[in-house]
Amino acid sequence: MPLAAGTHTVKLVGIRAEDEIGTYYIEFAGNVVSVNGDALEGRDLLKDSVKTFTVVIGNTTQKIFQNSEPLLYLQQE
Repeated sequence: MPLAAGTHTVKLVGIRAEDEIGTYYIEFAGNVVSVNGDALEGRDLLKDSVKTFTVVIGNTTQKIFQNSEPLLYLQQE
């Protein structure tokens, strides 16, 4: 999901984890200047748990990473 330049709060919310193991991995790419907050991967994204990240996106003349738009990978175990 493309984001405009500026500071954004991103929340990853667990919807269900039938085996009580909610595995996640999240990656931000593009004009990302910084990412702060919870761990970018883990095995604790259970139902109704929330992982929160503060992402600073630079303007088009301030590119830090040359990747395409941000990616989000969810894996099921």
